[in-house]
This record gives sequence, structure tokens and C-alpha cells, in this order.
Amino acid sequence: ALQAAHHAFLEQRRETIDSNRRVVVLLVAQPGERNRIDQRHIEFSLFEKHGVPLVRTSLIDIHENGSLSPSKHLVLKRHGEEVIGSVIYFRAGYTPDDFPSQKEWDARLLIEQSSAIKAPSISYHLCGTKRVQQVLADPEVLHALLPEEPHIAKKLLQSFAGMYDLDRNGKFVETHEKAKNSPQDFVMKPQREGGGSLVVGEKIREALNSWSADELNSHILMERITPVPMPNYLVLGGQLSEKTNVIPEIGFFHSYLADESRVLLDETKGYLVRTKPAEVDDGGVAAGRAALDSLCLCDISDLPKCC
Repeated sequence: ALQAAHHAFLEQRRETIDSNRRVVVLLVAQPGERNRIDQRHIEFSLFEKHGVPLVRTSLIDIHENGSLSPSKHLVLKRHGEEVIGSVIYFRAGYTPDDFPSQKEWDARLLIEQSSAIKAPSISYHLCGTKRVQQVLADPEVLHALLPEEPHIAKKLLQSFAGMYDLDRNGKFVETHEKAKNSPQDFVMKPQREGGGSLVVGEKIREALNSWSADELNSHILMERITPVPMPNYLVLGGQLSEKTNVIPEIGFFHSYLADESRVLLDETKGYLVRTKPAEVDDGGVAAGRAALDSLCLCDISDLPKCC
């Protein structure tokens, strides 16, 4: 997907590119990033398979060393060289912690003003936040977005868990009361990535009763999903666990590249399985409460035999 976006940029912008500057994919990482292994794998594969160079940078680096050319290309000074960013691949910028000062916000604005292809685009980036997801899951909003395809809106709604804002004067006050009375059926999620930040159980009642309006509005309330646990083993912290009930979560990788008139790429690229103990509320791999896994598909009637 990155190489397709890179070549799409070259195809559309070739006449305005300074031949004295290399055109590269810019990977925006957090300063002091520890999770480099998969990022380096992408970097090496991109160059070895497609001849496309990737340069690591950060929001603060772009603020200090980035500028826009007359053609609106993002130019970054690196070790005495100026490179043009064809694609801005965000591996940072998903939590408020990535914007500790106005400098990072200014860098993000510079990126958005540039001609570079953004991965993700600002609209897709916002769709990753729980508050925007909650709005998109509203039946009225979904039907407004799909006015000529109500059957698709209906199918989508059937797959959604209930998502509600936490405005004390809003339209979900009755749902807030249900959550206070039956907190085990709900979960509160904040606007951030990663594990260790869910609000569950009695803490939901405490939050609804005592949190400020700003604190509540930075979260959404969601119906709790209750999947069927299954027995398995986990390796956590280098130690093999006893056989225990676990819950897997499957996420799919999908690539989508388009402009105003064309869809250039629309493909599912793979999947990721993360598995946590059934009794753990908030399982994150990096947080040490879940493990990477692989799929073993079997008929539900054969479950006792294959597990």
C-alpha cells in the first residue's frame, strides 16, 4: 500500500518535483520509540521489494526541519540533504501525549497543508476515535450517510454494539442510569490507543456520579461485548501459563487508496489475533496482559476435541 501511494504521488506530481531532491516515504514515529522492530521490517521490505526509501521522523523534527515548497511539497532537511515526503505514514499522533506543545500541532498542520498522501488521512484518523465512532453508529447519522442504501445501513447497525455519549443533559441519560444500575453490562472507553485505560465495573458508577463534564466528554459509554471464552495456553512475560479460559480478538489489515475520482487500491492484506485471559478486562500486548496469537478454525460442535 505504501509503495502504491508513493508511485501515485510520483505519477501526479512528477512535473513539480525538484530533481535534486529524493522522494521518500516519511514514517512519523514517537521520539524515543521503543516499538521499532515491525517499523524497521516495513522500511526494509519497502526498499528491498520496491526500491522505495523510507525515512523515520517525528512531529517535533518536522516542526524544526520541515517546510513547504512553492508546489506545496513537504520538504524535510536531513543530515545536509533535503527530501520530499510522498507519503506521511503516521505511527504517532494517536494520543494527546503525542502533542505536548504547540510545536507538534503546528507540524501536524504543516503535514495537512502539504501535497503528501497521508496514511491515514485526517478523516480516517478521526474515525479511529471512539467519539467519532459513536456518532457514526447513530442510526440517523448512518442513514444520512447512506441515503440510497438503507439495507446496508441496517446491516451495519446490526453489527454494532451500542455506543453512547456521556453528556449529562443529552439524549442518553436513561442509558447512563442503566449503566449505574448494571455496570457489568457496560464499559467506558477513552479517546486513546492501547491498553490500560478502560473504565469497568463499579468504577463506571463512580465516574458517572462524580466526574466533571470534561472528563465524561472525553469518554464514551459502550455496551459490553460478552464473547464465549475458550481454553488455551498463553505465554506472558516469557512464562507458559496453565490452561485457562481466554478470549481472542481478531483485527483485519485493509489498504484503501483513492483520490477524488478513482479508487486505486482496496484490498484486505491480513489479520492480527490478540488473546487475553477471560478474567482480564483490558488486555494489551505491549502492556503484558495479552499475547499475539494465530487462528485455528473448527466447527463449533468439534470445539471440545480441538481444544
